[in-house]
Amino acid sequence: MSGHHLVFAGGGTGGHLTPGFAVAEEWRRRHPDADCVFVGSSRPIERRMMEATPWRHVALDSPSLADFRRGPARAMWRFLSAIREAKRILREIRPAAVVGLGGFASVPVLLAARRWKLPRVLLEQNVLPGRVTRWFARSADCVAASFEESARWLPKGTRTRVCGNPVRSAILQAARTSLPISERRTILVLGGSQGARALNVAVPTLLARICSICPEWHVVHQCGGGDATAINAEYARAGISVEVHEFLADLSAYYRDAGLVISRAGATTLAEIAHFGCPVVLVPYPAAADDHQRLNAERFASRKAAVVVTEEADSAKFVLQLEATVMPLLTSLDQRQSLSDAIAMLARPRVAADVADVLDELKT
Repeated sequence: MSGHHLVFAGGGTGGHLTPGFAVAEEWRRRHPDADCVFVGSSRPIERRMMEATPWRHVALDSPSLADFRRGPARAMWRFLSAIREAKRILREIRPAAVVGLGGFASVPVLLAARRWKLPRVLLEQNVLPGRVTRWFARSADCVAASFEESARWLPKGTRTRVCGNPVRSAILQAARTSLPISERRTILVLGGSQGARALNVAVPTLLARICSICPEWHVVHQCGGGDATAINAEYARAGISVEVHEFLADLSAYYRDAGLVISRAGATTLAEIAHFGCPVVLVPYPAAADDHQRLNAERFASRKAAVVVTEEADSAKFVLQLEATVMPLLTSLDQRQSLSDAIAMLARPRVAADVADVLDELKT
């Protein structure tokens, strides 16, 4: 390999991008002359997240699997054009390696990298590897997995290194100043970078029902686009102290104060929460590809590091299930402390360095 430049392939969601940011930070620390370029999609959330970083971003007009179902001929034309553009970018940058972040947006770049025989490392955040990881695992130089259990779903012969899920340095630094659980009075509601409609409806209703038992708690609710006004109004009617945000690029300060997190079960969110030892109630997204969020949640629950609530189509039933889980946690410091201690044991602060070690080994 010549030089130290890296291309990060993929994006579309915060869960795919932020592990890449963590590895890019570590790589630049080791190799100050390195250029780290993220080649992904033109989704608004991706553009917004990239604008807050020092890294160059190139958006390909790459179709999604849904685009192929709606119009296969046009989607294939766009797909082939994206591969040609990816080849041009790789010729221009001449990277030492390509790091696959997951998601269909990574496919054109990974195909182009395979065509040019460039080293390829795939970051896999979830217990159940995503489709793109499974497609490219056998031909990759390494799959950097977050969990030991992931190997069972990868093709035989896949070169795997269990590293964990890379977390940005800002998260690691902020975690060192976390408040004791007994002093935390924030309920943090996270629906992922795109929000979660079910949580946006159910959690304000839930907290309005039980606000009399937790009057001193403050709520921070990350809702995604479209619901902020209605959510604010719902909390206001109950007299609950709240901040509603469509998107939060940096959750460090909120994790630090979070005495309870109610969240989807995205792997990157779980990795960040672990560093702060936040007690967490997980509501896996039922429509996630291959039900991978449920497996993430069960992995943490099996270690007594999270409590899992299944989302119900009946919103009233869902609120009651949340209430049965959340109320005992808000009224019991011992239960929150037990969850905090267990999830903190799963934090892995050296992950970005371990992935960088893999990339450095490819140069020898």
